[in-house]
Amino acid sequence: MKKILGLLCIFAALTGSASAAHDWNTNISYTTASGTGNLGDYIERFSWTGFGVSIQYRMDDFNYVGVTSGWQRFDALYRDRTQQLPQGAVFGTQLRIVSLVPFR
Repeated sequence: MKKILGLLCIFAALTGSASAAHDWNTNISYTTASGTGNLGDYIERFSWTGFGVSIQYRMDDFNYVGVTSGWQRFDALYRDRTQQLPQGAVFGTQLRIVSLVPFR
């Protein structure tokens, strides 16, 4: 995983510097996130797993148009948890995983 992340960072640096003199700008980034609201209640851990991709076109000196997207994974392992139900309870280990794909 670290090798792939290192290669992506090198690619992002080379691509960004090569395209800086032109009208196109690309960016690949490593991202972290913290869940808020209902997601923060469901998974109470910080996410260290994620990446972002952005492509922009320069229309003039002050205006860009583009697309930004990425992927973020939240996960948590809860051992020996009891979940109350209307007819009883369930006891066991819970693995909670949520993958998010934001798009702007």
